[in-house]
Amino acid sequence: MMHKISASVIALALIASSAGVFADEPVLISAPETPELISSNISFSDVDENNEFYEDIIKSAQNGIFNGIDEEHFDPDGAVTRGMLVTVLGRTDNVKEGTKCDFSDVEEGEWYYDYVAWAKENGIVDGFEDGTFKPSQAVSRQDALKIIYSFCEYKGIGPVESWAVNIPYADLDQVAEYASSPVMWNVINEYMLPDASNNLRPRDDAKRGELAHATNVLFDQVKNAPEKENTALKEITEINDEKIVLKDSDGQEMSVPAADALAYDNDGTELKVSDLKAGDKALVLENGGKIAVIRSNEDKNAVAFDTFVKSDSLGDMIDSKGELALYIDTEKYSIEELEGKQLLVFYNIMTMSLPPITTPVKIVVAGEGQVSLKPVFESVSGEITKLDDKSLTIKAEEIESVFDLSDSAVYDNAAEEIKAADLKVGDSVTVYSKTEKNAAVIVKNSDEGNFTTADKFVLAEDGKLADSTGMLSLNVSEDDAKSLDGKELLVFYTVTTRSIPAITTPVKVIDLTAAN
Repeated sequence: MMHKISASVIALALIASSAGVFADEPVLISAPETPELISSNISFSDVDENNEFYEDIIKSAQNGIFNGIDEEHFDPDGAVTRGMLVTVLGRTDNVKEGTKCDFSDVEEGEWYYDYVAWAKENGIVDGFEDGTFKPSQAVSRQDALKIIYSFCEYKGIGPVESWAVNIPYADLDQVAEYASSPVMWNVINEYMLPDASNNLRPRDDAKRGELAHATNVLFDQVKNAPEKENTALKEITEINDEKIVLKDSDGQEMSVPAADALAYDNDGTELKVSDLKAGDKALVLENGGKIAVIRSNEDKNAVAFDTFVKSDSLGDMIDSKGELALYIDTEKYSIEELEGKQLLVFYNIMTMSLPPITTPVKIVVAGEGQVSLKPVFESVSGEITKLDDKSLTIKAEEIESVFDLSDSAVYDNAAEEIKAADLKVGDSVTVYSKTEKNAAVIVKNSDEGNFTTADKFVLAEDGKLADSTGMLSLNVSEDDAKSLDGKELLVFYTVTTRSIPAITTPVKVIDLTAAN
């Protein structure tokens, strides 16, 4: 059943499957070992400078990524096929040969064979239920975007975890639910351009000229992407007091000296090396003389080493690219103590590499313990151990904190206001407070639901409220905007959007100073 997508904001739903295409193979020119211009003397009789995609077509052919249907013709309005699309993506990735392809209709020796095998092996495409790939079937624009999206994930240049962006296309209701995330990603990267009426035409066949444009966007993204860290999961095959031996999916082994190893769960919890065991899946990150071995029960956290330095503009710590701002618990660690150190960072949400972003993260300083976040409002999370009409007691890490209920606002984690009488002993809650007499109590019914944070909002030039980083704007009335200007607010995010600039997001804002 077709699901109509809301025209406001769509949350991420990861997809990795395939879609359709047709046509004959263009003249093959082998892609270079590294992306570079292989020919400057290329022209096609059916493509002149008046063609919208003239420069894209010439550039993609010059780079040996997407060629003509013969030496003189490109066929810019011809439909893209499934075999053609994965071939272009494979050339962008400098694929030379793939593994054995098990689709019943993809025969060895065909021009697309190795590329289809590569795409299937790396989760970029799936076949159909009958075991076929249908390499000559025409692919729609939204299905082409779906395959491109999976390619971006494979290359590490796509989104991770929770993210969202407004989809501005006039024909949004024509986008299939399975293509919502690829279409959101297209809003940011513009692989497929809308027409003059701002229609994406998601169900129309993708044309070869359009794919040439998408190819060049991808070509530049791949060429300019930072070198990926080696975060492929390995299996621990041997562990003792002297060494940890790990094997990757290709059977290659590496040995880590046990004395130099730091062990963590992939949620950032520090472990003893002796907690690791043969058979565990793990990431291995090297930081000078120290090796971090992260036992990965779930592949949900992005993990990286980075150097953090003091930011004069933020007064906190930022990473080496100036893209991630961290609030440091100055009672436990001083900024000066951490400045310039290589830290192991467990990201809870993707930051999309857009500055300047304040993101909830867990920081592990190699060999020195952990650094906690310091939000605008102090927060305590724990279980209610005592409760009466006037106060509640929370126990967190063996420390009990008492909060006055008379001036507190109580919400569930879907941002619905509830009564203090709805609380009960044993509830898991988070309390945000300025003082013990002025607090917001959020009952955590589950780990799912809405992301909650505290921030200071200021009146932006366009009359809307913007958060302290300028990354999130709020829809409020003019009177509310003036009354909320500069106040520190508690924000319930309907979706996590702190990674993309200039997004207007549905949120529920609680002014803590007035919450009672």
